[in-house]
Amino acid sequence: MEPEKKVTADAGCSAHEDCAGIVVTCAPETAVFETLVQTLCTQLGLVIIVDNDSGPDFRKFLDGIQQSHAGVQVILLDKNYGIAYAQNRGLEFVMRSRRRYVLFLDHDSIPTPHLVSSLHAAAESLRSQGVPFAAVGARLIDPRSGHENGFYRMRRWKWKRLRCDQEHAGLVACDYLNSSGSLHPLEVMERVGGFDESFFVDHVDTDWFMRARAIGYKVYGVCSATLHHHMGNFVIRYWFFGWRHMPHRKPSRHYFIVRNALWLYRRAYVPLFWKLNNALKIIFTLIYFGLFDKERGQQIKMILKGIWDGITARGQTDKDQQI
Repeated sequence: MEPEKKVTADAGCSAHEDCAGIVVTCAPETAVFETLVQTLCTQLGLVIIVDNDSGPDFRKFLDGIQQSHAGVQVILLDKNYGIAYAQNRGLEFVMRSRRRYVLFLDHDSIPTPHLVSSLHAAAESLRSQGVPFAAVGARLIDPRSGHENGFYRMRRWKWKRLRCDQEHAGLVACDYLNSSGSLHPLEVMERVGGFDESFFVDHVDTDWFMRARAIGYKVYGVCSATLHHHMGNFVIRYWFFGWRHMPHRKPSRHYFIVRNALWLYRRAYVPLFWKLNNALKIIFTLIYFGLFDKERGQQIKMILKGIWDGITARGQTDKDQQI
Protein backbone atom coordinates (compact mmCIF):
# COMPACT_ATOMS: atom_id res chain seq x y z
CA MET A 1 0.00 0.00 0.00
CA GLU A 2 1.24 3.48 -0.83
CA PRO A 3 2.16 5.64 2.16
CA GLU A 4 -0.61 7.99 3.11
CA LYS A 5 -0.09 11.73 2.99
CA LYS A 6 -1.29 13.93 5.82
CA VAL A 7 -3.49 16.89 5.06
CA THR A 8 -5.02 19.50 7.30
CA ALA A 9 -8.39 21.05 6.54
CA ASP A 10 -8.81 24.83 6.28
CA ALA A 11 -9.88 26.47 9.51
CA GLY A 12 -12.84 28.34 8.17
CA CYS A 13 -15.80 27.73 5.91
CA SER A 14 -15.23 30.35 3.22
CA ALA A 15 -16.59 30.18 -0.33
CA HIS A 16 -14.02 28.77 -2.73
CA GLU A 17 -14.36 30.82 -5.90
CA ASP A 18 -12.18 28.36 -7.86
CA CYS A 19 -14.65 25.53 -7.14
CA ALA A 20 -18.02 24.89 -8.73
CA GLY A 21 -20.59 22.29 -7.72
CA ILE A 22 -22.90 20.24 -9.93
CA VAL A 23 -26.06 18.75 -8.41
CA VAL A 24 -28.34 16.58 -10.54
CA THR A 25 -31.96 16.48 -9.37
CA CYS A 26 -34.81 14.11 -10.14
CA ALA A 27 -37.86 14.68 -7.91
CA PRO A 28 -35.89 15.08 -4.65
CA GLU A 29 -37.32 15.64 -1.19
CA THR A 30 -37.46 19.43 -1.11
CA ALA A 31 -36.53 19.88 2.57
CA VAL A 32 -33.37 17.80 2.19
CA PHE A 33 -32.48 19.45 -1.09
CA GLU A 34 -32.92 22.97 0.29
CA THR A 35 -30.54 22.12 3.15
CA LEU A 36 -28.03 20.87 0.58
CA VAL A 37 -28.19 24.10 -1.42
CA GLN A 38 -27.97 26.35 1.62
CA THR A 39 -24.89 24.50 2.87
CA LEU A 40 -23.22 24.48 -0.55
CA CYS A 41 -23.75 28.19 -1.12
CA THR A 42 -21.61 29.02 1.92
CA GLN A 43 -18.74 26.94 0.51
CA LEU A 44 -18.73 27.28 -3.29
CA GLY A 45 -18.45 30.17 -5.71
CA LEU A 46 -20.86 28.56 -8.19
CA VAL A 47 -23.56 25.89 -7.84
CA ILE A 48 -25.10 24.35 -10.98
CA ILE A 49 -28.39 22.49 -10.56
CA VAL A 50 -29.33 20.26 -13.49
CA ASP A 51 -32.91 19.05 -13.22
CA ASN A 52 -34.00 15.83 -14.96
CA ASP A 53 -37.62 16.94 -15.47
CA SER A 54 -38.85 16.82 -11.87
CA GLY A 55 -42.16 18.46 -12.81
CA PRO A 56 -43.67 21.97 -12.73
CA ASP A 57 -43.95 22.24 -8.94
CA PHE A 58 -40.27 21.51 -8.41
CA ARG A 59 -39.34 23.89 -11.24
CA LYS A 60 -41.14 26.67 -9.36
CA PHE A 61 -39.21 25.65 -6.25
CA LEU A 62 -35.93 25.85 -8.23
CA ASP A 63 -36.86 29.28 -9.52
CA GLY A 64 -37.25 30.48 -5.93
CA ILE A 65 -33.87 28.98 -4.98
CA GLN A 66 -32.14 30.65 -7.91
CA GLN A 67 -33.62 34.04 -7.00
CA SER A 68 -32.69 33.77 -3.30
CA HIS A 69 -29.19 32.30 -3.64
CA ALA A 70 -26.48 34.21 -5.46
CA GLY A 71 -24.20 31.95 -7.45
CA VAL A 72 -26.87 29.33 -8.22
CA GLN A 73 -27.56 28.51 -11.87
CA VAL A 74 -30.32 26.12 -12.97
CA ILE A 75 -30.37 23.99 -16.13
CA LEU A 76 -33.79 22.49 -16.90
CA LEU A 77 -33.97 19.35 -19.05
CA ASP A 78 -37.14 18.47 -20.94
CA LYS A 79 -37.13 14.85 -19.69
CA ASN A 80 -35.10 12.46 -17.57
CA TYR A 81 -32.00 11.75 -19.63
CA GLY A 82 -30.12 10.08 -16.78
CA ILE A 83 -27.39 11.25 -14.44
CA ALA A 84 -24.49 11.00 -16.92
CA TYR A 85 -26.19 13.24 -19.50
CA ALA A 86 -27.15 15.76 -16.80
CA GLN A 87 -23.63 15.82 -15.33
CA ASN A 88 -22.15 16.43 -18.77
CA ARG A 89 -24.47 19.39 -19.35
CA GLY A 90 -23.40 20.80 -16.00
CA LEU A 91 -19.76 20.25 -16.91
CA GLU A 92 -20.16 22.21 -20.13
CA PHE A 93 -21.40 25.16 -18.08
CA VAL A 94 -18.58 24.88 -15.53
CA MET A 95 -15.92 24.65 -18.26
CA ARG A 96 -17.04 28.03 -19.56
CA SER A 97 -16.82 29.52 -16.06
CA ARG A 98 -13.04 28.87 -15.93
CA ARG A 99 -13.09 27.32 -12.45
CA ARG A 100 -10.28 25.04 -11.27
CA TYR A 101 -12.28 22.27 -9.59
CA VAL A 102 -15.74 20.75 -9.85
CA LEU A 103 -17.61 18.98 -7.04
CA PHE A 104 -20.34 16.44 -7.83
CA LEU A 105 -23.23 15.82 -5.44
CA ASP A 106 -26.43 13.77 -5.52
CA HIS A 107 -29.65 15.57 -4.65
CA ASP A 108 -30.03 13.67 -1.34
CA SER A 109 -26.48 14.26 -0.07
CA ILE A 110 -25.91 16.74 2.78
CA PRO A 111 -22.46 18.38 2.96
CA THR A 112 -20.98 19.08 6.36
CA PRO A 113 -19.79 22.69 6.94
CA HIS A 114 -16.13 21.98 6.15
CA LEU A 115 -16.61 19.55 3.25
CA VAL A 116 -15.32 21.79 0.46
CA SER A 117 -12.52 23.24 2.61
CA SER A 118 -11.21 19.76 3.42
CA LEU A 119 -11.45 18.50 -0.16
CA HIS A 120 -9.90 21.69 -1.54
CA ALA A 121 -7.00 21.54 0.93
CA ALA A 122 -6.35 17.90 -0.01
CA ALA A 123 -6.44 18.68 -3.74
CA GLU A 124 -4.07 21.63 -3.37
CA SER A 125 -1.70 19.54 -1.26
CA LEU A 126 -1.55 16.82 -3.92
CA ARG A 127 -1.14 19.40 -6.67
CA SER A 128 1.77 21.06 -4.84
CA GLN A 129 3.48 17.67 -4.53
CA GLY A 130 3.07 16.99 -8.25
CA VAL A 131 0.81 13.97 -7.68
CA PRO A 132 -1.30 13.16 -10.77
CA PHE A 133 -4.75 12.73 -9.24
CA ALA A 134 -8.17 12.37 -10.84
CA ALA A 135 -10.23 13.26 -7.77
CA VAL A 136 -10.39 13.44 -3.99
CA GLY A 137 -13.54 12.23 -2.26
CA ALA A 138 -15.41 12.51 1.00
CA ARG A 139 -16.08 9.73 3.49
CA LEU A 140 -19.74 8.82 3.12
CA ILE A 141 -21.97 8.21 6.13
CA ASP A 142 -25.60 7.15 5.74
CA PRO A 143 -27.57 9.33 8.20
CA ARG A 144 -30.30 6.68 8.60
CA SER A 145 -28.01 3.95 9.94
CA GLY A 146 -24.79 5.80 10.80
CA HIS A 147 -23.02 3.27 8.56
CA GLU A 148 -19.77 4.53 7.00
CA ASN A 149 -19.25 3.38 3.44
CA GLY A 150 -15.45 3.43 3.65
CA PHE A 151 -12.86 3.54 0.88
CA TYR A 152 -11.78 0.46 -1.07
CA ARG A 153 -8.65 -0.94 -2.67
CA MET A 154 -8.13 -4.27 -4.36
CA ARG A 155 -5.37 -6.35 -2.78
CA ARG A 156 -4.59 -9.98 -3.68
CA TRP A 157 -7.80 -10.23 -5.71
CA LYS A 158 -9.93 -9.12 -2.77
CA TRP A 159 -11.49 -5.79 -1.90
CA LYS A 160 -9.95 -4.27 1.22
CA ARG A 161 -12.14 -1.79 3.03
CA LEU A 162 -10.27 1.18 4.52
CA ARG A 163 -11.99 3.08 7.30
CA CYS A 164 -10.84 6.45 8.57
CA ASP A 165 -9.13 5.73 11.89
CA GLN A 166 -5.69 6.13 13.47
CA GLU A 167 -4.13 4.07 10.68
CA HIS A 168 -5.94 5.96 7.92
CA ALA A 169 -6.34 9.51 9.20
CA GLY A 170 -5.36 11.74 6.28
CA LEU A 171 -5.48 10.87 2.61
CA VAL A 172 -6.37 7.28 1.71
CA ALA A 173 -5.18 5.95 -1.64
CA CYS A 174 -8.09 4.00 -3.11
CA ASP A 175 -9.23 2.58 -6.44
CA TYR A 176 -12.56 4.35 -6.92
CA LEU A 177 -14.83 6.93 -5.33
CA ASN A 178 -18.54 7.51 -5.21
CA SER A 179 -19.36 10.37 -7.56
CA SER A 180 -21.27 12.24 -4.86
CA GLY A 181 -18.74 14.10 -2.75
CA SER A 182 -15.89 13.86 -5.26
CA LEU A 183 -13.84 16.94 -6.22
CA HIS A 184 -12.13 16.85 -9.64
CA PRO A 185 -9.55 19.14 -11.29
CA LEU A 186 -11.19 20.43 -14.46
CA GLU A 187 -8.08 19.87 -16.57
CA VAL A 188 -8.28 16.16 -15.68
CA MET A 189 -11.98 16.07 -16.59
CA GLU A 190 -11.03 17.51 -19.99
CA ARG A 191 -8.33 14.91 -20.55
CA VAL A 192 -10.32 11.87 -19.38
CA GLY A 193 -13.53 13.05 -21.04
CA GLY A 194 -17.10 13.26 -19.85
CA PHE A 195 -19.40 10.58 -18.50
CA ASP A 196 -20.80 7.78 -20.67
CA GLU A 197 -24.39 8.86 -21.30
CA SER A 198 -25.48 5.44 -22.56
CA PHE A 199 -25.20 4.13 -18.98
CA PHE A 200 -28.11 6.37 -17.91
CA VAL A 201 -27.50 5.64 -14.19
CA ASP A 202 -25.25 3.30 -12.13
CA HIS A 203 -21.57 2.54 -12.81
CA VAL A 204 -21.27 5.96 -14.48
CA ASP A 205 -18.63 6.95 -11.92
CA THR A 206 -17.03 3.46 -11.95
CA ASP A 207 -16.44 3.73 -15.70
CA TRP A 208 -14.99 7.25 -15.41
CA PHE A 209 -12.55 6.37 -12.63
CA MET A 210 -11.38 3.28 -14.52
CA ARG A 211 -10.64 5.43 -17.56
CA ALA A 212 -8.75 7.92 -15.39
CA ARG A 213 -6.67 5.25 -13.63
CA ALA A 214 -5.89 3.59 -16.98
CA ILE A 215 -4.01 6.70 -18.09
CA GLY A 216 -2.09 7.12 -14.84
CA TYR A 217 -4.23 9.20 -12.48
CA LYS A 218 -4.61 8.35 -8.78
CA VAL A 219 -7.65 8.62 -6.53
CA TYR A 220 -7.76 9.56 -2.84
CA GLY A 221 -10.30 9.56 -0.06
CA VAL A 222 -10.15 12.44 2.43
CA CYS A 223 -10.89 11.46 6.01
CA SER A 224 -11.45 15.06 7.17
CA ALA A 225 -14.22 15.54 4.56
CA THR A 226 -17.57 14.04 5.60
CA LEU A 227 -20.74 13.80 3.53
CA HIS A 228 -24.08 12.50 4.77
CA HIS A 229 -25.26 10.40 1.86
CA HIS A 230 -28.27 8.12 1.37
CA MET A 231 -27.21 4.78 -0.10
CA GLY A 232 -30.21 3.15 -1.78
CA ASN A 233 -33.79 3.24 -0.53
CA PHE A 234 -32.65 1.97 2.87
CA VAL A 235 -29.78 0.00 4.36
CA ILE A 236 -29.94 -3.80 4.73
CA ARG A 237 -28.01 -5.50 7.50
CA TYR A 238 -27.24 -9.15 6.77
CA TRP A 239 -24.95 -11.92 7.99
CA PHE A 240 -22.39 -13.52 5.70
CA PHE A 241 -19.41 -14.72 7.74
CA GLY A 242 -19.94 -11.60 9.87
CA TRP A 243 -22.51 -8.79 9.87
CA ARG A 244 -22.46 -6.65 6.74
CA HIS A 245 -24.41 -3.76 5.24
CA MET A 246 -25.63 -3.07 1.73
CA PRO A 247 -28.09 -0.62 0.17
CA HIS A 248 -31.52 -1.80 -0.91
CA ARG A 249 -32.26 -1.02 -4.57
CA LYS A 250 -35.50 -1.05 -6.50
CA PRO A 251 -35.81 -3.64 -9.30
CA SER A 252 -35.35 -0.94 -11.96
CA ARG A 253 -32.04 0.12 -10.41
CA HIS A 254 -30.80 -3.47 -10.30
CA TYR A 255 -31.48 -3.63 -14.03
CA PHE A 256 -29.07 -0.78 -14.72
CA ILE A 257 -26.51 -1.98 -12.16
CA VAL A 258 -26.32 -5.41 -13.79
CA ARG A 259 -26.64 -4.31 -17.42
CA ASN A 260 -23.99 -1.60 -17.14
CA ALA A 261 -21.59 -3.91 -15.28
CA LEU A 262 -21.75 -6.39 -18.14
CA TRP A 263 -21.10 -3.59 -20.62
CA LEU A 264 -17.95 -2.76 -18.64
CA TYR A 265 -16.69 -6.34 -19.01
CA ARG A 266 -16.02 -5.62 -22.71
CA ARG A 267 -13.79 -2.62 -22.09
CA ALA A 268 -10.03 -3.08 -22.19
CA TYR A 269 -9.31 -0.59 -19.39
CA VAL A 270 -11.49 -2.48 -16.90
CA PRO A 271 -9.25 -4.67 -14.66
CA LEU A 272 -9.83 -8.41 -14.67
CA PHE A 273 -10.08 -8.50 -10.87
CA TRP A 274 -13.01 -6.07 -11.02
CA LYS A 275 -14.83 -8.20 -13.59
CA LEU A 276 -14.42 -11.40 -11.54
CA ASN A 277 -15.48 -9.78 -8.26
CA ASN A 278 -18.41 -8.06 -9.91
CA ALA A 279 -19.62 -11.32 -11.46
CA LEU A 280 -19.76 -12.83 -7.96
CA LYS A 281 -21.62 -9.76 -6.73
CA ILE A 282 -24.24 -10.13 -9.48
CA ILE A 283 -24.78 -13.78 -8.51
CA PHE A 284 -25.16 -12.77 -4.85
CA THR A 285 -27.60 -9.98 -5.79
CA LEU A 286 -29.76 -12.39 -7.79
CA ILE A 287 -29.83 -14.96 -4.98
CA TYR A 288 -30.40 -12.52 -2.11
CA PHE A 289 -33.06 -10.32 -3.72
CA GLY A 290 -34.61 -13.29 -5.52
CA LEU A 291 -35.16 -15.07 -2.20
CA PHE A 292 -35.63 -12.43 0.49
CA ASP A 293 -36.95 -9.22 -1.09
CA LYS A 294 -40.69 -8.53 -0.88
CA GLU A 295 -40.60 -7.74 -4.63
CA ARG A 296 -38.61 -10.90 -5.35
CA GLY A 297 -40.49 -11.69 -8.58
CA GLN A 298 -39.84 -8.26 -10.07
CA GLN A 299 -36.27 -8.28 -8.76
CA ILE A 300 -35.50 -11.56 -10.55
CA LYS A 301 -37.17 -10.32 -13.73
CA MET A 302 -35.19 -7.07 -13.86
CA ILE A 303 -31.85 -8.64 -12.88
CA LEU A 304 -32.25 -11.30 -15.59
CA LYS A 305 -33.28 -8.59 -18.08
CA GLY A 306 -30.15 -6.67 -17.10
CA ILE A 307 -28.02 -9.77 -17.72
CA TRP A 308 -29.62 -10.33 -21.14
CA ASP A 309 -29.33 -6.69 -22.26
CA GLY A 310 -25.78 -6.57 -20.89
CA ILE A 311 -24.73 -9.64 -22.88
CA THR A 312 -26.43 -8.46 -26.08
CA ALA A 313 -25.30 -4.82 -25.55
CA ARG A 314 -28.92 -3.79 -26.11
CA GLY A 315 -29.53 -0.09 -25.56
CA GLN A 316 -25.84 0.81 -25.31
CA THR A 317 -26.22 3.70 -27.74
CA ASP A 318 -29.62 4.77 -26.43
CA LYS A 319 -29.01 7.41 -23.77
CA ASP A 320 -32.73 8.04 -23.40
CA GLN A 321 -33.59 4.53 -22.22
CA GLN A 322 -35.69 4.38 -19.07
CA ILE A 323 -37.30 1.55 -17.12
